[in-house]
Amino acid sequence: MAYHDDDREDEDQPSDDETDNSDEHEDDNEYVVAKLSKTAKNIAEQMTEEQRKSLGKMVVDDTEIDLESREAEMESRWDGWAKMYVGRPEQSDLSARAGAPNIHTPGSSVAIDQFSSRAEKYLMPPNNIAKCEGTGNEDKNRAWRVARFMNVQIEKRIPRFRRNIGTSIKQTAIFGTSAIKSWWDPAGKHPVVTHVPAEDFVISYTHSGPVESAARLTHRLRMTRDKIRAGVKAGIFCDDCWDLEASETDSEDSGLTETRKEIDGVEDSKRSSDPGAIEVFEQHRMLDLDGDGIGEPYVVTVHVDTGTLMRVVSRVVKGETVDFFTELPFDYNPLGFYSLGIGAKTEGLNTLQNSLANLTLFAAIRNSFPPKFRCKSAFDGAGDKEYELDEWIETKAHIEDVQKTFYIAPTTPPSPVLMTLYQEAGRQVREVVSITAVMQGAEQPHNQAATPT
Repeated sequence: MAYHDDDREDEDQPSDDETDNSDEHEDDNEYVVAKLSKTAKNIAEQMTEEQRKSLGKMVVDDTEIDLESREAEMESRWDGWAKMYVGRPEQSDLSARAGAPNIHTPGSSVAIDQFSSRAEKYLMPPNNIAKCEGTGNEDKNRAWRVARFMNVQIEKRIPRFRRNIGTSIKQTAIFGTSAIKSWWDPAGKHPVVTHVPAEDFVISYTHSGPVESAARLTHRLRMTRDKIRAGVKAGIFCDDCWDLEASETDSEDSGLTETRKEIDGVEDSKRSSDPGAIEVFEQHRMLDLDGDGIGEPYVVTVHVDTGTLMRVVSRVVKGETVDFFTELPFDYNPLGFYSLGIGAKTEGLNTLQNSLANLTLFAAIRNSFPPKFRCKSAFDGAGDKEYELDEWIETKAHIEDVQKTFYIAPTTPPSPVLMTLYQEAGRQVREVVSITAVMQGAEQPHNQAATPT
């Protein structure tokens, strides 16, 4: 959640931001708040019940529209890229029809790990993540002190900073898009930096331009009941949020959520003692609450299942608009907002590699264990038993006939063409991440493979 209450004025004191809007544009805007205090902890408390219901419904409806806009192009493919990375891809129709095994070749996984290692080393060096330079000789010492202070904050004051940034880089490599969310935690008195996966970073697929210019941006959150109740007690959420619960029916999970359940074998908890995660939409959007006809930046938090408006807070702090999200894109997507990652660029090549490897392995197994035939009449009376070494076996047939009763069917060895194609597909996968170190903005040396160093 984006809490900046330490920077806000005391709402009991007179404020220039507190205005009486009871006579301004009420007929034109149903969300105009009479005597609006923009510095309040929760502007939703100043709204009427009808306004809360209407605004909550609008946030949920708009988010569903944005989710639907990306479903066909991105969400339907994200689960496939995730399975590819963890080594659980779907078997291709070609190898399935041939009866081949479903063995995964880690070409794309290795490329993703190599890129992530390079990017982490570049973005988060072991020492001195933050660097400052003075504009003149007299500013050098000051720049050094600022850089030192920032590095102490990053390393000591921000919990799990490196882990969250590293996770974002990894997700960017796989899916093409992830985000970093930064805010000030008034309870802990320290900055917070968290990772926001692509599936929970909701923007209309048709949006073009930077994140800051989007008409709305939604962070899909899953909160515990205790966290929500603590927010109610602290005055962050509305009082009617105290009894919010997780949905009793199975909600429509994203493709990635279903993939996690399938791979991990985890079922949702239905115990009464475990209320489960409560899904919340935190939408950053423009609203005209003061009735002047101009939208201003707010954060609107809504309970998804009921549409209950939990909180409305201004994103303007001390006269400056605060943007909480930093997108980490991998490569440009000409079709929509969400960028393309290694998963998208190597999807076809990795599927080809898997098919070729499985077909080659299948052919090698068949060649090593060819079909064998034996005429049963030559062994009448001998039965199907195991024979000891140096044991004489009696048969009713002459030895020449016994030799004729055995037949090993000829088989075709694995085609060298399959292996050549497999090696070429692997080379193409390595080429994707060796052409350009995308997040470094620098080209790799000529003919150098993608490596962490």
